Amino acid sequence: IELSAIGKEIELLMEKGSIDDMEEFIESKAKVLHKNHYHMVTVKHQLLQMYGRTEGYLIQDMSEEQLERKIQLCKENLEVLKMLDPNMIRLEIYAAASQYELHLPLLQIAKRKWETGKLSTEDFRVALEEPYKCVTSAIDLLSKELNEMLPEGQLMLQAKDTLAQLEGFMKTVGCQM
Repeated sequence: IELSAIGKEIELLMEKGSIDDMEEFIESKAKVLHKNHYHMVTVKHQLLQMYGRTEGYLIQDMSEEQLERKIQLCKENLEVLKMLDPNMIRLEIYAAASQYELHLPLLQIAKRKWETGKLSTEDFRVALEEPYKCVTSAIDLLSKELNEMLPEGQLMLQAKDTLAQLEGFMKTVGCQM
C-alpha cells in the first residue's frame, strides 16, 4: 500500500470531503490500515468534529445512530491519545477537542430520552454528569491556554461558555452542584 497516495487522498478529503466521504474512506481503508494508524486517526478526528456541525448533520437533527457514532469516534480518539501521550503534555488540544465534542451527543441523547419520558428526571440528572465531566475535562486540558486568538484559546472560551450554560440548565432540573 502506498501511504503517500493515502496522504494525498486525505488532503483532498480535508479540503472538500463530506461526512459520507470520510466514513467511506474509513470503511475502505479499514482493510489495509490499522484502526489506530495515523491516517485513520486523522480522518476520525476530523469526522468527530464534523458530526453535529455540518449541514444535514447538526446535533439536533442527528439520529440516535449518528449520535452513537460520534460518541464512538470521540471515545476511540481519546483512547489513542491516552496511549500516545498518557500525561497529555503534547496532545492536550486534541484530547480537549474530543472531550468537548463528546459532551454534545451525550447531552442530546439524554435530553431526548428525558423529553420523551424514557428517562426519569432523577436518571436525567445522573445522565447529565457525564457531559458535564467532558466539558470540565476539556477546560482542565486547556487550562494553560492564554491566547484567545488561537484555536485552542477559542475552544477554551467555547468550553467555558458551554459549562456556564450547562450548569444553569442542570440547576433548573434540580441537579446538586
